[in-house]
Amino acid sequence: VSHDPRGVALELDGEICFGSGSVDLKEEIKTLLQEASSIMKNPNDKREILIEGHTDNASVSGEIEDKYKNNWGLSSFRASEVVTYLINDLGVPKNRLRAIGYADQWPADVTWSQVRNGSVTSALIDSLNKSDIEKQKNRRIKIIFATR
Repeated sequence: VSHDPRGVALELDGEICFGSGSVDLKEEIKTLLQEASSIMKNPNDKREILIEGHTDNASVSGEIEDKYKNNWGLSSFRASEVVTYLINDLGVPKNRLRAIGYADQWPADVTWSQVRNGSVTSALIDSLNKSDIEKQKNRRIKIIFATR
């Protein structure tokens, strides 16, 4: 849990969210979403909840490429799967949720300010995706409880 200029952020490591190249939610993320859903279902809270999908910079290939084309498609679909689960299985109001895919364009160690001012370069992305540990950190779901 951290503060983001847009609100309070809950970052979920990709290893607990999805298998490699998969969009199927793991039980670990379902458990965390069940815990967080009570906050999301508060009828007095009308703030938006952003569900962001992120990937590493490894190219998609094989069956995954046939279905999702690239990391943009994969990250967007993963965010959409989280939103679908929140709505259909946990009863979170759909008008509060927005799914967003960022592909590999926002590594975990990059701030919102860097993204907004355009200082995220392909060299920076590559440098933050060198090791398997960094790639795992960059594959994630981020949930933002917006302050506005």
